[in-house]
Amino acid sequence: MIRILTLALTLAVTGLAGDGRAESGPTTPAAAGQAVAAGPLRVCVIRGLWYDLYAFDRAFARLGGVRASTVWHVSGGLSGTVPSSADALAAFDLVVVANVNGQALGAELQAGLADYVKQGGGLLMLGGYYAFGDEYRGTQLDEVSPVAFSPSPDRRHEPAGAAVTPGPQAAELGVATPMPDTGRAYWLHEVTAKPEARVFLTSGGRPLLVGGACGRGRVAVFAGSVMGEPVEGQTPFWEAPGWPALLAGTVAWLTPPSARRPPDPPQALLAAAVAQIGDLERDAADRLFAAVVFRVGEAEAGSAESLLASGQTEKAILGLRLLGLTRARDARERLLTILDKGGEGVPRQTGQGAEAELEGLMSETAPDVAGDMPEPILADPGTVKAQAERDRRLRLAALDGLGWLGDAAVLPALRGRIAEFRPKPLAPGQFRENFTADDEMFQTALLAALRCGDEAAAGEAIDALLGNLYTLAAVRIAILAETKDPQAIKRKDLYRQAAARLTEFQGQAVERLRLLPEALFVPLARRLAAEPDRWVTPLAFAVFGPAFNAGRMAPASARDILRTATVPAVADLGGTP
Repeated sequence: MIRILTLALTLAVTGLAGDGRAESGPTTPAAAGQAVAAGPLRVCVIRGLWYDLYAFDRAFARLGGVRASTVWHVSGGLSGTVPSSADALAAFDLVVVANVNGQALGAELQAGLADYVKQGGGLLMLGGYYAFGDEYRGTQLDEVSPVAFSPSPDRRHEPAGAAVTPGPQAAELGVATPMPDTGRAYWLHEVTAKPEARVFLTSGGRPLLVGGACGRGRVAVFAGSVMGEPVEGQTPFWEAPGWPALLAGTVAWLTPPSARRPPDPPQALLAAAVAQIGDLERDAADRLFAAVVFRVGEAEAGSAESLLASGQTEKAILGLRLLGLTRARDARERLLTILDKGGEGVPRQTGQGAEAELEGLMSETAPDVAGDMPEPILADPGTVKAQAERDRRLRLAALDGLGWLGDAAVLPALRGRIAEFRPKPLAPGQFRENFTADDEMFQTALLAALRCGDEAAAGEAIDALLGNLYTLAAVRIAILAETKDPQAIKRKDLYRQAAARLTEFQGQAVERLRLLPEALFVPLARRLAAEPDRWVTPLAFAVFGPAFNAGRMAPASARDILRTATVPAVADLGGTP
């Protein structure tokens, strides 16, 4: 059966309006309104070899931060969740394809990218050892490209370094004029700009950065590469002072505000959820909350109550989160009661519907990421394990709701949960090889305390979320390992399921770093600035990126600290003195 909410969510999450910038912004989710709903650009990066050298993070910092999803070009194929249809790609404002060959992309994804652009998406393709040439020439990517690709081998070596210079339409990138130092390129692809193309940069007398419209979308091609050994005394373009601004200007050109569809009213989405017969699917409920979280207030208290009174687990979980956001008069007491007693404080469905719900609840229970993975729980409906899992998830939702309530009076209860579930400390250089139910409870309580203004939670929250990224990296390496052992293959399936769940949790956790109380800015800036790992960048974007925070800028004291950061993109969030 096609559910009401499926259509509503498709409309809600495939495009959000505006560029998310304002001179100043409110500090509460409901007050932030439309500017926060627009949020940061959503970027899908298909990253090939040497992607990091392009310094996209520094460009994204200049745009107020972006929400990026990554697909890896590995062993001639793509690793990760690969959206291949235009409908799936529509969840992104921009797709970046960096040094990836046509065979790895495959015919289906190439066709999807072409349709995505024609329907209004932005596409940036960058050259390199694996890119362009015969594998792009004559394909659907060639059709939507602003340049004509040449037969392989199409790379030309410039050992003396070819200067990167402004093209006829360079001003459209919005960078300062005269253009700042843009460095030199050492390997170039032979491409020909099509008649209606916009040539932004040239090098060696040939087009280097070229853009063009296709249907309702835009495409840009960078026909250079971060390959080559710089001549002594020269600066390669990817290290040039003006490069991040140029790249940011290119991204902005590819994603004009007019291309971002206005969000659907939160009232309509919540009404669809309330009206749906039966319970919501877990993923759909999470997507719905993400679509409305910064746009609801007291007016949606009725929807929260209806969801809580439904007797359905996923609807009740959504209702508890909303209860904190709506800041109803008795929200604090009710959320604390559920945190203490679990499902006893929430109405329950009875009869066959309840049995089906418990079966579904247990089938969705994710195992630990690694370590001693339990066997799948095959519990009959109504067993103690199923009830315990329902109580656990309701307590998690109550913690989340308390965080959105933002009331410092609940900090003693939150700190109690943090102390109860805090994992044992690790030695320097170690990371956790699993993500357990206790870890989820600990981190949810930690983030809730952060949203309630607990300065002591700042460093620990960043540490925990960074640790999740290391855990995910270890799991993904294990998934890629070749094996013929049946047990190892079975274990890989568990890894994939658990990695998907941790990825989902991490995405939700990062969203909870937006619009934090200003009292947290200095301690968070200190922790983020001290971190040498560039993986901290998405966390810094969420806390300090204006695009994540309705245009709100951190106070000067926090920006001064950010400018001392080890990671360049984090330092760039501090701006100039």
